[in-house]
Amino acid sequence: WIAAQHDPHGDTAAAARTGFQSCFPSEQKRVGALLFCCSEVVAHLTTNILSTPEQLSDPRRDSSVEIEERYERVLSASLCALSSVVSTLAQQHTALTKQQASSTPAASTSSPSASTAPAPGQPPPPPPQQLQQQLQQAAGGLVRAAALPAQPGFFKATFGSKSPAVRASVYGLMTSLSAAYTTLSCGLSLPACSSDMADSSASSSPATVASEGVHPANALRAALLRS
Repeated sequence: WIAAQHDPHGDTAAAARTGFQSCFPSEQKRVGALLFCCSEVVAHLTTNILSTPEQLSDPRRDSSVEIEERYERVLSASLCALSSVVSTLAQQHTALTKQQASSTPAASTSSPSASTAPAPGQPPPPPPQQLQQQLQQAAGGLVRAAALPAQPGFFKATFGSKSPAVRASVYGLMTSLSAAYTTLSCGLSLPACSSDMADSSASSSPATVASEGVHPANALRAALLRS
């Protein structure tokens, strides 16, 4: 559904956006849905990106031209969708981190006159447990997305594609990864990330990296070094 919103065919993308917005009428609900299933979304998009043309079609029924066209269409849409997902998760991770900091006892005691009440028209902040869960979901999705450039065949299938749409889409994804790193690392004291760290992150599965508590900014930096 998310990938279809970035389909190169305008009518298909418009129909997907309309359906998605009808199911999740508010921006808050759309972001909440993405946070809830971001691991599955990133996994699905990653699978699409790393698939071969034959895996996305039926060679027994489709012609070579149809196989190649479908492959380029799915690859371009998935790259664009993942770029959008990365941007959204980075924004949410930053916003949730700020909410978590403002809701800590130290923050509340240091500024007793500051009110934590939401602004008029804004939804109330989630309870601490839900806030932490959403923060972990956003971080996990970013770490998994950052692991994609290390996967075998990624650069050949994307940067080496004959399709201008695919090449534009992968440059857009790398731009989003870079922007997400800049957003998440702002104001943080992160340890130096050498090429050895990048190689170490590349050799680990996304689930392993996420479970080890790697800050998403470091995972993104490792992905950019590998690029």
